[in-house]
Amino acid sequence: MHFYAGLGRILDKLTEFGLTELFVTVTILRYPIDRIKSTSIASNSNNFSSGGYMNFVAIDFETANPNPDSACAIGLVKVENFQVVDRVEYLIRPPTNWFKFTYIHDIDWSMVVDKPTFAELQPQIDKFLEGADFLAAHNASFDRKVLAACRSTYRLDAIQHRFLCTVKLARQHWHINPTKLSDVCRRLGIKLQHHNALSDAHACAQIIIAAGAGAIFNVD
Repeated sequence: MHFYAGLGRILDKLTEFGLTELFVTVTILRYPIDRIKSTSIASNSNNFSSGGYMNFVAIDFETANPNPDSACAIGLVKVENFQVVDRVEYLIRPPTNWFKFTYIHDIDWSMVVDKPTFAELQPQIDKFLEGADFLAAHNASFDRKVLAACRSTYRLDAIQHRFLCTVKLARQHWHINPTKLSDVCRRLGIKLQHHNALSDAHACAQIIIAAGAGAIFNVD
């Protein structure tokens, strides 16, 4: 047992001192899950191996119109050790009252006119994201773009988190095609109220949970 604990401390020190040129894979069995060290460290690697434990936040935006800064709803689901531990959703007042996508998500200007702007919600959102190893989204390029545009419009600091795309995960892990969120949820038996921001974020989290602790997750 002391030998295993010593290996864990060595891996912690390697990471602490930035020795990322080393490639280390260690799996320690019969040891408390919060101390398992199953880690892959490689220079400029986009692979994340959970080793049975990781923290992430699944995120989903709905937008009022094609402008990426027109977020009108956000859903956030926090996962720790492959368990959902918290969730939150907000309606957001976008910069203008132009709503083109009401037919998709049933949100219109009258529902958000008295809601906070993204800038006003930013402290709560950033607090929720604290401690996440990465953010996850279905078609992550969209949600990454919306997040960046909203922060830019209100002159907020850029977010530093990397993203995992569950579209890519579904293709790589289960060879699912097509990979619309509704298709993936149907295949995996995940409940979904599509284009409800919280339901979409929760479904995204459940896709990662379904892949399990042994999966290699690509983040960028």
